[in-house]
Amino acid sequence: MATQRYRDPEALKLAREVRLLQKRGLAADASGRGWAAWLAAQDDSLVRAADRTLLDPAKHSAATLRCFLDAVPQEARQTDPEAKELADQVKARQKRRATDSAGRGWAEWLDAQGDLAEDQRRVKDPAHHTAATLRRFLAAATGEAKPPKTQDQGELRELASAVRAAQRRGVVDGTGKGWLEWLAAHGSQLPAKLRETRDPSRHKAETLRSFLAALPPGECDALEHRMRRDQQSRRALGNLREVYAAADEATAAEASRLFALIEHTRGHAKYPDHYGGLPTHQEGWMDLPQRPKGEVQEHTLFPPDVRSLLLAIDCEMVATKSDSSALARVCVSNSDGRVLLDRLVRPEEEATDLRSHITGIQPGDLQATQYTRADAQRDVLALCSPSTVLVGHTLHKDMDALKLDAPLVVDIAFLYGLEGQPSKMPPLAHLVEQVLGRTGFRGADGQAAHDCADDVMVSMDLLLHRLQLAAAGTVVPPVVQVAPPASTPQLAGQAQRAGPGPVDEACTLLAHRVPDRAGAFAALAALFVSLGDCPAPEGVELLERKGAAAAQNLRSALIIFTDRDAAQAAFAALALAPASGARASRVTSDRDGRPQKEVEMWFPDGEAARVYVRTGVVPAAAPSPTGAEAASAA
Repeated sequence: MATQRYRDPEALKLAREVRLLQKRGLAADASGRGWAAWLAAQDDSLVRAADRTLLDPAKHSAATLRCFLDAVPQEARQTDPEAKELADQVKARQKRRATDSAGRGWAEWLDAQGDLAEDQRRVKDPAHHTAATLRRFLAAATGEAKPPKTQDQGELRELASAVRAAQRRGVVDGTGKGWLEWLAAHGSQLPAKLRETRDPSRHKAETLRSFLAALPPGECDALEHRMRRDQQSRRALGNLREVYAAADEATAAEASRLFALIEHTRGHAKYPDHYGGLPTHQEGWMDLPQRPKGEVQEHTLFPPDVRSLLLAIDCEMVATKSDSSALARVCVSNSDGRVLLDRLVRPEEEATDLRSHITGIQPGDLQATQYTRADAQRDVLALCSPSTVLVGHTLHKDMDALKLDAPLVVDIAFLYGLEGQPSKMPPLAHLVEQVLGRTGFRGADGQAAHDCADDVMVSMDLLLHRLQLAAAGTVVPPVVQVAPPASTPQLAGQAQRAGPGPVDEACTLLAHRVPDRAGAFAALAALFVSLGDCPAPEGVELLERKGAAAAQNLRSALIIFTDRDAAQAAFAALALAPASGARASRVTSDRDGRPQKEVEMWFPDGEAARVYVRTGVVPAAAPSPTGAEAASAA
């Protein structure tokens, strides 16, 4: 009979029954012929010759399938209640990793049963096996259960994050091995497929714990604290979602938009370094209040207005002898545009650099206040609740100065990026101009001192603007790109320069691997002022700490000159640092081909430091050392 090509419902049903019998190893007639052998034995009165090679039951007619099923013994076609119950027992033992006396689970046991047909051994679903086969396995499965292969994914994620944090910070174990070197040294103890796997998340939790346990005690404590902090952050966001789960539609929608921005902040590539690297475990740090267990459910009855959760924070910092970012002013505002707190803060030590042109703080201002960082912490905490979301631009700097940790943050700098400059974050004043359309935020020349109260309010305005765009149905990417500012260097609010205006990179030298400590600015200025007849620099700008250098308490600085010739003359006049042991100082090039020198500078307290200084341009030919430099290098 010809094969029917349309989807006959009866044929499909019968085809499924044939397949099920095949899976169970029962698709055979009374003489033991399986489906394929039975087809080959039929004549043209039932199956055409061309159709006898079609082994897929779904390609045959209902009449052909019915004939085959009629040839199968009735007991094989019947659904066995006992087999179903036994299959459920086997599945339950699979979940418990039950094994036979040889340590074989269900799948391994099946593979070892030579008396079963090969097709039947390949079928791993217990529901497709006979009661006799299932009884045999259950009788044999008396061995101890294997430990479960599944891992706590939350713990694994935290352990992997801790290992990555150790990698970023260059942390090594007691024998000087980092993660990759430690893996290589312990490769014989790992499965072959994992010996070359560097991604921590691909390894077992016990492997990650072994590496973390090998780190110095102080480092391990810091990483464990970081993991707990990450847990608190996720728990706080989960609690907040629960609070607004039963809110009205409009409130729930606005809460969802805010949660997305919190997630964007947490998911930013710089978040682990900027926020995970905060030393919140050290003495003097305070945490925002946490909601006790059991209170979340009660709080969901009356969820607060979403915008009432928001508090924007901005701080101004000055340099002291032992702290380059000591808290000097703190401002807090709410989403209504009201400044709730604005106080000058007296540092624990006398300020050595007020950075007045940035902070606006003048000599004598801090001596007139007795308000301390502890007072600021107390007042900020009084404004917060367990649901508070802190908002700010590069907020981690303010949290570090205030020594205040918060599980829920939105960093405005993480929501925007500079076109063509993926590693840089846009300055606050630039965002005010590009996003809010307000000009003159830092004065007509863009060089006016910061006003902490203004900064805190525009940070909130930028967040509200983002929420309003999403509410209007605008599709907003996690990071909105804006045109870069005219000035290329990204400064960190620590500039010391005479004149305003953009900086031409050709008129600069870059000093890097500068110790991040009090007196760094004075030491750099003294280094270049002491170059005899060379023009003195126009200014020195300490750049933002980042990456591995920040982990080593190092930073970079931009040395700015009036023109390119002055910058090149100063570079040529710099004397190479004295030889250190067997290593001689010399003129080298960075990876972009720009010449650089290792030089020595002196801090005001008499301590010396070796730093590198490079030019701001790639010359056609690197300059040769002067005679004095050659003699020094020799």
